Amino acid sequence: MGPDKIHSLLPISFEEAWFTCSNMWIVPILNKYVYGASLQHFLEYIVPLAKSLQEASSRAKKARKCKELQGWSDQLWNLLPAFCRCPSDVYQNFGSLSKLLLEMLKSDRCLYKSASKGLQQLIDGTRRLSSSDEDVEVPAEVSALFSSKTSNLSCVSLQRCSKKDARKSMKVLASHSVDLLCTFADDFLESSEKRAHLKDALRSLAQISGSANICNLFLSLLKKCGLEDIPSTPENLECEANEVDGKGEENTDSTAEINNKRSLLMELISTLAEAADEDVLDLFFGFIKSSLLDSSKSCESKALFALSTILKEHHEYSLAQLDEIMMLLHGIKPDSNNAVLEGQLVCYKYLLVHMIKVNEESTSKKAFLILNELILALKSKKESRRLAYDVLLAISTSLRSSELNNGDSDLQRLFTMVMGYLSSPSPHIVSGAIAALSLLIYTDADFCVEVPNLIPSVLVLLQNKAIEVIKASLGFVKVLVTSLQSEKLLGLQADIMTGILPMSSVTKHHFKGKVILIVEILIRKCGFDAIDLVTPEKYKEFVRSVEER
Repeated sequence: MGPDKIHSLLPISFEEAWFTCSNMWIVPILNKYVYGASLQHFLEYIVPLAKSLQEASSRAKKARKCKELQGWSDQLWNLLPAFCRCPSDVYQNFGSLSKLLLEMLKSDRCLYKSASKGLQQLIDGTRRLSSSDEDVEVPAEVSALFSSKTSNLSCVSLQRCSKKDARKSMKVLASHSVDLLCTFADDFLESSEKRAHLKDALRSLAQISGSANICNLFLSLLKKCGLEDIPSTPENLECEANEVDGKGEENTDSTAEINNKRSLLMELISTLAEAADEDVLDLFFGFIKSSLLDSSKSCESKALFALSTILKEHHEYSLAQLDEIMMLLHGIKPDSNNAVLEGQLVCYKYLLVHMIKVNEESTSKKAFLILNELILALKSKKESRRLAYDVLLAISTSLRSSELNNGDSDLQRLFTMVMGYLSSPSPHIVSGAIAALSLLIYTDADFCVEVPNLIPSVLVLLQNKAIEVIKASLGFVKVLVTSLQSEKLLGLQADIMTGILPMSSVTKHHFKGKVILIVEILIRKCGFDAIDLVTPEKYKEFVRSVEER
């Protein structure tokens, strides 16, 4: 029916004389179910009512009534995102709405949250409709609102929204986008309270503002922050650092302020990078590089996060700048800073995924350098190990969900690369590689059976003399037998039993206990008879003792 018809039947009205408001119970329902409504209705009906309640709250004598009126006003303002879900009259009324958005953004109260969320939904929904192949589209989120089947769902307001209308709306949005982008960006830099809520709106505004306007905005912000002359070469940075050191403590506050501004601009780059073209990316990358080369290391983690956003969204640019990016990342020494290590590993993640997908010989050496860093991190302290596991898991997931329908070959390439480290002369590296393989098979055990020579290559390492290699290999086998279905294990049980049983007589380092656990899992999954059949004669008594237990 639309909220306008609902309000004609159930009007929300404010009685100033008694400070009462009728039918406020319907607001949560509107908040959830309004879709394809009219911005004009919000501007002409909801906004005046919200302002009246807001003004009345300042006149109320009792604190309880003041709080109640303020709460009603906030509920009405918070309806804005609902009215911004694919509204039917964007190109007619967005001019008025943009003025209201700026007013809400500058409000002392928390209206900026609704303004930011509403603007983001409005832009994203209009972009979706303008790029749709159909004149009418009932998005999935509409269907999700209803528990019953929606195959015959009819939404009159959405039927009025043609692709032609959506494109007209996009032109109107774009015409106001630059002013909104600049205002939102200024508030982003000035208010720590608002920052987290403005990011999504800024990201959406950047998508429709154009790279030239993004470039102009960033240059103006550099000038405003006094950072337009940041040196971009290591030599200049070193000279600058020496000058600051020579001036003593009087520059400490100034340096801290500059570093804070740098960090904020890094956050802004992370928000705008998705919509940037090559020229803007060059500008962003130059700024990031200057911060990473800065000897103070004051905003390394923010710079790495900004760089990771560029690497994630722009794979062609990432590969074009590969040598320089690798040099920057390789020069970073996280030490005990987990935020820096996380940023470094996330950058490595996106680079490695891009390199495996393009599968070019020119990048293979650098891919192995990245993999080497991940494997070393798997063997380091607990927090670093956790971060490395998360990154390796994310790489596996990205390769498996490849849009080019060759996810299996990409993932197999990753397995093959990791397996290359099994022949390393360093037990430390070999055990790290086995740990990586254990994680990969845990997430996709069935796939590991299809990787040529994977399981035999690890089982043979049970004969290695290095304790950490044997320990890692037993861990791999435990993950393997835990993750695979019993029918897949039937073809592997002979090789597994032959590989692990020699360790059943070694009580040191808990090797015997690990073997017992693996045999128990195999017996439960495959049955004692099947396991006994492939057990060498000298170990049958041991296996029977496990079965009896």
